[in-house]
Amino acid sequence: MASQSASSSAKEAMTSKLPNWGKRVRLALQTAKAIDTLHSSTPPVIYRNIKSANVLIDRNFNARLGDFGLALMCHVDDYRLRSTPPAGTTGYLILVIF
Repeated sequence: MASQSASSSAKEAMTSKLPNWGKRVRLALQTAKAIDTLHSSTPPVIYRNIKSANVLIDRNFNARLGDFGLALMCHVDDYRLRSTPPAGTTGYLILVIF
């Protein structure tokens, strides 16, 4: 299955036909559902690196999450989550952390 990141898809879209708003909304909903599935699992998986470059899109415009390198499998009250410094791309971190 050939996949590419959302950011590389956006670059290619500049030279080809842009996806319509229906496809864009569907990609956003699929991404949100993937995050919800991770957070709802037992034990929960905290992804910690959500950004367009980590959302992979296949030929049928289905979204998949990639790059689980910063993900943690733990509960919210787990000591690892409290003792781990913020991670990910700085521009995508919430401001409350700093």
